[in-house]
Amino acid sequence: MARHLIIGAGPIGRATTTALQKRGHTVTIATRSGTRYGSAESVTLDATDTPALTRAATGCDSIIVCTNPPYHQWAKEWPPFGRPTGPMTNATPENPTETKGQVRAGLWKTLTQAAEQHGILVSELRASDYFGDDAGPVTHLGDRFTTPVRNGKTARVIGDPDALHSWSYLPDIGECLAILATTPELSGKYWVGPSSGNATMREIARRINPKASVKQLPPAMLKTIALFSPMVREVLAIHYQHTDTYILDDSELQRAFHFTPTPLASIFPNP
Repeated sequence: MARHLIIGAGPIGRATTTALQKRGHTVTIATRSGTRYGSAESVTLDATDTPALTRAATGCDSIIVCTNPPYHQWAKEWPPFGRPTGPMTNATPENPTETKGQVRAGLWKTLTQAAEQHGILVSELRASDYFGDDAGPVTHLGDRFTTPVRNGKTARVIGDPDALHSWSYLPDIGECLAILATTPELSGKYWVGPSSGNATMREIARRINPKASVKQLPPAMLKTIALFSPMVREVLAIHYQHTDTYILDDSELQRAFHFTPTPLASIFPNP
């Protein structure tokens, strides 16, 4: 039985905890507030405190980072892909077009350099927007979308409701992170996926409740709000992810992980 340190108790941290515990592993969750989740151990920790993080990680078989600063703090608090022209795979060149993508690419470069210098094993999972019962209110398919749709009302979304998009099921992300944490031979690279399939937000709304509707928030309104909100400015910087076709090809992950993601059709069946 191995021991794993998970940084962050958000939806992905919780999903990964569940996946590891199902495998019989011991999990410690580290957060600034000491958040508890189920039977996992918890520790109050600021991950930027290197001595404290070192103490917490001592004796652990892996450290799994499942947290992020707010979008507008990425460049400051963090030590990807750019605009796609087709399905994204493990072979797609990194070509970040905005700050958050540049931070992601820089972080991966830092990790691979550390692996070469210190002999540690590193890997990264690059999923698409996640969804699921524990996804919370702020994700694109979170409660702010599903609640009005289930009630047959109108969901208002940031992007184009008719843009084709890949979606990653939250429990599948947890399973894939657990696989990475327990399969050393998969380390040394980043992995694209898992993807439950491709669908527009309008199609998903129709599957949940044909009486519901989906409308795009006016871009002009968002731009006005962005004048006063750093967070909205950063959301607009990646607006293209929900106005252009944005799909993942996770076939390499499926083969290497021996894992089949949960299909959208099983979660959102046709009415």
